Amino acid sequence: MEVVLQDLENRRFLSGSGDWVPGRAKARVFTDSLQAISFCIQRNVRMVRLVAMRESDGQEIYFYPFGHDPVAKAERRSLRRGLQKSRRLKHERRMIQARIDMLLAESKERRKQVPFKPKAAGDEKAGSA
Repeated sequence: MEVVLQDLENRRFLSGSGDWVPGRAKARVFTDSLQAISFCIQRNVRMVRLVAMRESDGQEIYFYPFGHDPVAKAERRSLRRGLQKSRRLKHERRMIQARIDMLLAESKERRKQVPFKPKAAGDEKAGSA
């Protein structure tokens, strides 16, 4: 599989001379992704992606060996928003539960203040005769 390096900022490809060129035709071709990654590590180049051409259908495949994957970045952003919303809802749920507990305690206290008066046996209504 042939692999070329593409700069993430300006979308140019690395040429054989080490310059960044606009077209893929003049790009330096690496035999595999490991060789391309080793090259990047040696030259301290991190803002790149590896571009490989799939042999079966000619479709380009992108690898982001040093991060900066836009799909992963969008997923992290979405996950952070979801976590923030979850924390906010959890806080609201705790506040509502505390309010319910307080109202139940007040109701219980009010019931305690009313004295219990048991009914006498003769006080029942005579509607069952």
